[in-house]
Amino acid sequence: MRHFWVDCIFVVFVLTSGCSDGGIDRHDLHGNVTFKGQPVPYGMISFRPDRKKGGSGPSGFAIIDSGAYDTSGTGKGAVSGPVEVMIEGAVSKQPMAEELFPIYRTTIEVDEGSAEFDFEVPESTTQNKRRR
Repeated sequence: MRHFWVDCIFVVFVLTSGCSDGGIDRHDLHGNVTFKGQPVPYGMISFRPDRKKGGSGPSGFAIIDSGAYDTSGTGKGAVSGPVEVMIEGAVSKQPMAEELFPIYRTTIEVDEGSAEFDFEVPESTTQNKRRR
């Protein structure tokens, strides 16, 4: 089983290394993430252009803290268009904290008017095997 913090460090490294945005227009997103009707205590949410649907550009991300996230804190908002969302959740901020569920994936459409997106991670997510 891979640990949440190792994944977080890897994702942050990949998303922040290497290249600049080159003038890409990003949109700051914020909202709430819940699981079993409760705020996700801690985690990470990432926004990748959905290339299967024609999306392109850099990824964005934010930390989930007490169920809330806001990409304006990272300066890495989402690009316009179809976006794949990946959510990881843990029981606490402690290093190597137990994961709440395997990575949950969903999609959204981001446009100029987009700012707030709330996500409910389905309970069925815990029944699926984690795939990488």
